[in-house]
Amino acid sequence: MTLDLDKLIADEDISYEESISKDPTNISTWISYYNFKSNATSTTSLYNKLFILYRSVKSNPTSIELWQLLIDLVLLEQSQIQSDTIIEIFETALINLSTNHEIWIQFFKYLLLTSSDGDDGEYHINKVTYIRRMFNNCLKSIPLVDHILIWPLYLQFADTIGGITAVKIYLKYKQFLPLSILQGKENVNKQRNYGMNLHEIIDKLRKFGDVENVMKFYYEIITNPNDYAKLPQPIVYYLFQYIDLLIRIKKSFDDDYFETLLTKSLYQYPDHLGKLYIKATKYFKSRGNIEKTRYYYNQGIKKCCTIKDFTMIYDSYLQFEENQVTEITEKVDPESDLGSLYLDDFEKLIDDRKILLNDMKLRQNINDLDTWFERFEIIETQTPDDLNLLIQTLTQALKSINPLKVVTTNNSKLSGIWLKYVDIYSSRGDFQTADLIFSKSVLSQYIDPDELAELYINWSEMILGSDKFPETKAIEILDDILYREYSDINYTDNSKPVQQRIIKSIKLWNFYIDLLESFIESDNQLKEIEKVTNAYQHLIKLKIATPRIMINFAQFLESWNQYEQCFNVLHQALKIFQNDNQIKFEIWNVYLIKAIKHIQLTERIRDLFEQSINEIAAYLVKPILLLYYQYELDQGYTYNAIKILIKSLTEKFTPAQKDHKLSTTNPQQRKEINLSKFEIYKLIMIELGEIQDIEQFNKIGTMAMNDEYLSNYQLFDLGSRFIKFEISTVTATAAATTNGNITTTSDSQWGRIRELFKFLCQSTLLDESWKMWESFEMEYGDELSFKDMLRFKRIVLNSIANDKAIRESANPMGFLKSMSITTTPNTKTESDEKIANPDIIDIDM
Repeated sequence: MTLDLDKLIADEDISYEESISKDPTNISTWISYYNFKSNATSTTSLYNKLFILYRSVKSNPTSIELWQLLIDLVLLEQSQIQSDTIIEIFETALINLSTNHEIWIQFFKYLLLTSSDGDDGEYHINKVTYIRRMFNNCLKSIPLVDHILIWPLYLQFADTIGGITAVKIYLKYKQFLPLSILQGKENVNKQRNYGMNLHEIIDKLRKFGDVENVMKFYYEIITNPNDYAKLPQPIVYYLFQYIDLLIRIKKSFDDDYFETLLTKSLYQYPDHLGKLYIKATKYFKSRGNIEKTRYYYNQGIKKCCTIKDFTMIYDSYLQFEENQVTEITEKVDPESDLGSLYLDDFEKLIDDRKILLNDMKLRQNINDLDTWFERFEIIETQTPDDLNLLIQTLTQALKSINPLKVVTTNNSKLSGIWLKYVDIYSSRGDFQTADLIFSKSVLSQYIDPDELAELYINWSEMILGSDKFPETKAIEILDDILYREYSDINYTDNSKPVQQRIIKSIKLWNFYIDLLESFIESDNQLKEIEKVTNAYQHLIKLKIATPRIMINFAQFLESWNQYEQCFNVLHQALKIFQNDNQIKFEIWNVYLIKAIKHIQLTERIRDLFEQSINEIAAYLVKPILLLYYQYELDQGYTYNAIKILIKSLTEKFTPAQKDHKLSTTNPQQRKEINLSKFEIYKLIMIELGEIQDIEQFNKIGTMAMNDEYLSNYQLFDLGSRFIKFEISTVTATAAATTNGNITTTSDSQWGRIRELFKFLCQSTLLDESWKMWESFEMEYGDELSFKDMLRFKRIVLNSIANDKAIRESANPMGFLKSMSITTTPNTKTESDEKIANPDIIDIDM
């Protein structure tokens, strides 16, 4: 290209040309000259600008500003400039400014943008070599601190070209990265696309097909797990990736190397045992080593400790064996020895699934009793004739289980294993061996003393059911264990062995006492009776006697005619359980029944009844009162019987009802007291009515009418009884008169009955009360008395209605205060009516 200076230098440029000719190193003059020409856009061409900048950089080859102006210009106008020219400008600039990373970056961006052969973005081999060389020159030239700015472009180039060149670039990049970033210990600056960890580099290398380096880096990770713990995936992930590559590439890896790696991995990652064994089987399967494959399947099943691992290994193993059977039957006759052998192995694997799964559960927890009993059942079901196998399994269980660490969810017991062991021999008549096993079983430890008690009971029952032992041997065995002396032993103290705690086993004591009693046939066996008595007394001494045991003790003594001792035991029981009302009641109930049966002195029995009534709580005392009452009736003392009931009203029930603490702490007990008292009232009235004790009936009736604790319905019930008795008395008196005319009966008697009606109606406000009064007037009254009744009823009801209206107007929220009306006996006029509280009415009889 020929340049015409007249066109390149105009008249207005002369001053700038003269200045630069005098001082060509003055950078500001060059920049001013360039800016002047750039601003004159109408007359300045690209060549004018290039003419200025070419000369400026030639005169000032190390000027960053001038080179940057030139580079910016050629990049801006690159469509008018050949690519080689632009590259040449960059190369010249970088010869002089090799440490300037900004120009390098512009150069690489230009190369990456313009060097591809087409739309696919691929580069010609020559361009690839040139660009890679330029990147390498750059990294050699610029300061290390600026490499961080170059690598994103270099990696972009590598991702585009791929292949061996990309691998080399990433390997070079790995060398540049700080170890902390490679190991994932520092946060990656995603905005600048810099700082890949080894996981990401491996992904790139796998994409490029570099298996060798991928395996190398996987190995580096798995052999230094602590260093690479911060990588995105757990170390075991890289282990599995590594093993998968070992399986896939099928190089002549030493099998010993793989097995060493597997052994180490199983130790380091026991939670992944199942997957590791599956990987091992795949490795040897890929190499055609059937025996090794089968070996690792078996090892996996024997070592796995979870249902998930077992299922994974077993299912894979089963599929493998099925495939082996299929392959062998295609090659040879299925009936041949080899075919039968493979088929037998396959069927055995299927049959053994339950026992193999049980093995796995025992590896989870050797002390799981449920799993052991499940194992016994499997053996008994699958091999019912192999008694030796069952015995071996039982002895294995007893040797393996830690008695103090047993667990169960099905209420299985360690003692149950011993009993199963014993049953093998006892059911076949070998009682001597069974006896020996029992003697060993009671020496073992157990969590609960009841298990040891169960063994002693079964041992004793076996001895008693056999003619191979003296019948006293069972008692001797129990004597030996139950009468051992241990101070202050606590039955629930797990720090003490069960052999000490069992002396307080109620279960074993009950069996022992029942056994002793079974040997007694007559009351002449004083020695045997004394032994039972001593056993009961020892129970009391150990402070484990229950109410049932004390009652059984008393019944035992009673059955052999030792009545006084029986009463002493019951008296002792009352002292032991003096703080429990319900138990005291039950004991007294038994005590009194036996006393009535066996004690002849009436006064002694009465003393016991009085003592019991004083001690028993009011809410429980009614059955005792009725028993006392019936006793007096049976003795012919009717008045005494009634007095007992009357006394209970004032001395037992009413004081209890006044106990405000009872009403707040246990309202149910208070309710029971109220009901019992009401029923006693009724019984008294019935008895007094039968014997026609008018005076006493009136007293009880009056007491009932003034009893503030009776409910309205209870008051009505007793009041109606009172009124009916009064009516019967009046009618009886009339019948005794000469003419038998009721109307001639004293008016005071009828007046008293009507006063009762008034009180009852106004106190209860029940329809039944009014109806009963109406019926009375219809039968015994006249027109005047009937009108008086209606007038009283109207006054009461109106008073209640008015009182309610007054209270509602004064209290719009509806809170009411109970009020009622009464009248003075013999009231006849409305003006004499008075308002009063019925709870304070006294009936003038």
